[in-house]
Amino acid sequence: QDLGASIVSKIVNPSIDDNIIDFCGFPGGKTSHISALMNNTGKILVIDSSENRKTKFTENINRLGCNNIQVIIQSATDDIDGILGVDKILIDPPCSGLGVIKRKVEIKYRKSLDDIKRLAELQYDILDNASKYLKSNGRIVYSTCTISKIENEDVITKFLDKHKDFKLEIIGYDNKDFEYLNLIPYIDKTDGFFITSLIKI
Repeated sequence: QDLGASIVSKIVNPSIDDNIIDFCGFPGGKTSHISALMNNTGKILVIDSSENRKTKFTENINRLGCNNIQVIIQSATDDIDGILGVDKILIDPPCSGLGVIKRKVEIKYRKSLDDIKRLAELQYDILDNASKYLKSNGRIVYSTCTISKIENEDVITKFLDKHKDFKLEIIGYDNKDFEYLNLIPYIDKTDGFFITSLIKI
């Protein structure tokens, strides 16, 4: 996987025996990396709506020997029964993909401003839903492969305005501190990524 994706997993900073939810986790690159960082302990619950991609995901995690992962096929905006007080949450929501436009040039012609605004609404709804399952002092890492402010900073600002029990966590990267980490392809030699970390107070 791209270097940017591995940075996301490290910012989640999983501990041994953590309970983690990975929203929109397919195809599983970040999920399997988090599993490895946990030494295959604890539990990672993957929420994804794509039944079609489940087979490939399952093949990937089985090949890598990940046996601490459970999958639920459902929308990331729907309630998850019986889940409360998890340690960490990763959200990698559907996005415009503008950060990978160098590899997928067709994105330039397929995403309108209205498309991006609709995606931002979905991203907020996923983040809003995910926040219900986190314990106090737990961490949500929100990451996209787009460089669109509408899908990134604006979503987080709206969330923090409505959720006073959350705050931004400073991210250390490349000997600098960030509230919002933007990886720029021509500077960081990665895909374009936005990463931020939220702590439940």
